[in-house]
Amino acid sequence: LKYLYSFHVPLFFFASGLVFMVQKYSGFKELLVNKIRTLIIPYFSFSFLTLGFWLAIAPFRGGEPFPTLQDILWGVTGVIVSSNGLIWMVHNAPLWFLTCLFIVQVLFYLLYGLSLRLINFKSMLTLACFVTLLSVLGALDRLYMPIRLPWGVDTALTGIGFFFVGFVTRTWLQS
Repeated sequence: LKYLYSFHVPLFFFASGLVFMVQKYSGFKELLVNKIRTLIIPYFSFSFLTLGFWLAIAPFRGGEPFPTLQDILWGVTGVIVSSNGLIWMVHNAPLWFLTCLFIVQVLFYLLYGLSLRLINFKSMLTLACFVTLLSVLGALDRLYMPIRLPWGVDTALTGIGFFFVGFVTRTWLQS
């Protein structure tokens, strides 16, 4: 089980990069609207739906007959924070990936555009440098920061590397 957990999240980032098409978006605003519609709205919808269910079955989990105000506030805070830990997302832990993927895709799109503007003929090399720098920062964050950041920003720093490898793989497979 430990080995399964060591590669399933990187595999999701890789697969997301494999199907991500920069050309699909005419600009940053279009990407942002699309990702809010396809990732953030479903995240909040499923989070509040499953939080409601989780609170409704509280008596059957051995809790209070009715959810306390603290349970409700903790759950709503968990939805807003969307961190990749069971502490915040007890009602539906896997949903943190949607907000983290949102961060990865937005960040990647911005870096892709920046790399095209800086050095057009070597944009992939420039993008690789940006992504490597972020991945190193993500690894350092994982080693030295005891807390997880909201929306999986800390995981996104590492995940963008796997996303980039997927993106480059698709580009290579197409040529």
